[in-house]
Amino acid sequence: MTRDAEAARKRRRRKAVGSSLQQRQFELIRNPYPLLELISTEQVELIHDASMTILEDIGINFLLPEARKILEDAGAEVATSGDRVRFDRNLILESIAKAPSSFTIHARNPAHNLRFGERYLNF
Repeated sequence: MTRDAEAARKRRRRKAVGSSLQQRQFELIRNPYPLLELISTEQVELIHDASMTILEDIGINFLLPEARKILEDAGAEVATSGDRVRFDRNLILESIAKAPSSFTIHARNPAHNLRFGERYLNF
């Protein structure tokens, strides 16, 4: 088979395969199944406590001076030398309490808004 004939055969095959796929209509999908608990409540608490200890004792490096200033204004402990910021456990818990349980990312077409939380699935 010549090169041109082989290329034409591949184009026909690609066109036939591509035309058979139909995109689904956009819709918000909710998970109808019960949530799986992969680890116990005690294990979740251990992970949470370990993460709080890391944030309190070790901290995180923030390279951007504006970020360190915002965190310092919010109540975090910013190192006088270096980029390290440490967080008080109560500051973290208060900040988490303010976060919404769900939110919407608005698209130009309102029919395509994405909802996060409330068991919605987004791909």
